Amino acid sequence: MKSLSDRASIFRPIRVGLVGFDEVTALHLVGPADAFLAAALDDGYGNRIPCYEVRTIGIFSDRFRTEDGLVFEAQATLSAAPILDTIVIAGGRGIQRPEVSDKWPPGS
Repeated sequence: MKSLSDRASIFRPIRVGLVGFDEVTALHLVGPADAFLAAALDDGYGNRIPCYEVRTIGIFSDRFRTEDGLVFEAQATLSAAPILDTIVIAGGRGIQRPEVSDKWPPGS
């Protein structure tokens, strides 16, 4: 029988991509990121095993500005995004711009 620590070593966190763009609502990125990153399992030895691996994805570039002027630095762009299990598309004024909304679904 495998020990709890052995099972923890084969556990793969779910990969989540949070998609941002200029004039995104900051809370639509920060809120989900906080929730996903807070989810963790206890390995029985006082250590945390993360349930999610969160990546910020910029549609056009690795930097984008929120509606209120905060600047985010994405870990990847849409064209170079890693394989993800879940994609969360944030909202905000910028999503109404054709150059943003026309990017979804990817490859269209």
